[in-house]
Amino acid sequence: MSIGNLTKLKILSLNNNKLTKLNEFIGNLAALNDLYLNYNQLTKIPEWVSNLSKLTNLNLRHNQLTELPVSLVKLRKLEKLNLIDNPIKSLPTELSHLIKIVKF
Repeated sequence: MSIGNLTKLKILSLNNNKLTKLNEFIGNLAALNDLYLNYNQLTKIPEWVSNLSKLTNLNLRHNQLTELPVSLVKLRKLEKLNLIDNPIKSLPTELSHLIKIVKF
């Protein structure tokens, strides 16, 4: 079974897996509320993450991110975005209108 077939999945935790990229099938998880990607080696967040329209919590703590895609503004239900311990240089200004809670 592919992870993309888990269309009713609400929480996905992929912490501490040394991931350098995300499987595009995660973008099919339409019911996903919480996505935990802490302590990996991600350098980029793919544009398709903005397809996760029910996402309320995106935890990207302790990765290698230097920027975020502007497409995250499409995540209208996003309430928590944790970016602690990433070498982010700047955030898209568009995100300031969307996110209720941001942690750096």
